[in-house]
Amino acid sequence: MIIEKYGDLRNIKDNMIVDLSKLNLKTKTRVIDFLAGLTFKNGSLKKIESNKFLVRIGD
Repeated sequence: MIIEKYGDLRNIKDNMIVDLSKLNLKTKTRVIDFLAGLTFKNGSLKKIESNKFLVRIGD
């Protein structure tokens, strides 16, 4: 899923690859911070390649 704006984060689901290449640096930093919080308890955030992350939310 390509994230084009911060509001697109409401569509994130478990085991999804997100592409942040369309975001500016400030928004990209906010999105990564949000994703890290989303996956903190039981999930993971794994960088696959430049600007692409695998999001696992967990239980």
